[in-house]
Amino acid sequence: MDVVPKNEPLRIDVQIPTTLIDKVRIGSPVDITFPAFNQRTTPQIPGDFVQVAADATTDPQGRVPPFYRGQVIVTTDGMKKLKSYEIKAGMPAEVFIRTGERTMLNYLFKPFLDRMKTALTEE
Repeated sequence: MDVVPKNEPLRIDVQIPTTLIDKVRIGSPVDITFPAFNQRTTPQIPGDFVQVAADATTDPQGRVPPFYRGQVIVTTDGMKKLKSYEIKAGMPAEVFIRTGERTMLNYLFKPFLDRMKTALTEE
């Protein structure tokens, strides 16, 4: 049984891959979707990244790659968008942490430019 406070912001526990932890900042805006609902009619819900663990968590059996535990809260605007949906404790959520914006040219040329840094060097 989970006890969920009624008048508190919705909190979502997230797992951040260790390879992406350098891009995550407290206060970063996030977009949340709930796979249990129809994706065409359910809006993206705004939230904020509020907490990250100081150390990575590892699975003793090694079945899951190491990750950092984090926490996201749904904003007041997001709570208004969720009024017509029944959210239950334990429901899966997909959280997209916005870490920055890139132009289309930057996106297309980044692999090429990264290669150029090491192309004319000797070992």
